[in-house]
Amino acid sequence: MHQTELARILKETSLFKNLDEKQLEELLSISRVKKYKKENVIFYEGEESHSLILLAEGMVKISKHNSKGDRVNIGIFKPNSFIAEAVTLKQAPFPATAYCEVDTTVVFIEIDAFRNNFLKDSNISYMIIESLLNKIRIIETNIEINIASTAKEKILSFYKKNQTLRLELKNYEIASLLGISPETFSRNLKQLEKDGVVFKSNKGYTIK
Repeated sequence: MHQTELARILKETSLFKNLDEKQLEELLSISRVKKYKKENVIFYEGEESHSLILLAEGMVKISKHNSKGDRVNIGIFKPNSFIAEAVTLKQAPFPATAYCEVDTTVVFIEIDAFRNNFLKDSNISYMIIESLLNKIRIIETNIEINIASTAKEKILSFYKKNQTLRLELKNYEIASLLGISPETFSRNLKQLEKDGVVFKSNKGYTIK
């Protein structure tokens, strides 16, 4: 990926959209790009990170394993969002594993240089706090959804708690987040619609 393309990605990220040219050049100097194939792992639970991770292209799923050894999906990320920035800033181990749902491009930003050169900017610090608070809400919600025992309960819980996210994701992406097959998702969603529990509009499905 050329520097001009990397610069475009960084400028499209809300955290960096107001950087001046000097700051952008400095950020480019501490950033690198890596491409992953579908099903590749970006990081494993327990590993430590030394870079902020910005998802540039593709889709990444964050998962943990329950006591039975089953994978539980607790988050899904789309382009121009940071992944696990809280543990990176704390230099703590990753609490879960990141899988690529499709071919994916990630930007790594050296955390020590970023901390020294950018966290002094009050606007950037504020945006990071906002991002962290939003991630906490999303993860708490997704954990609660995956505790649901049946596919219908998971679907209903998702649509009830994700008023914005449900408009951004395709059905197969929601199914992946819920840990069920696209066929199971489609079949149960149609039954919920038939039962009058949800209805479909031009904005997607909504609980009645």
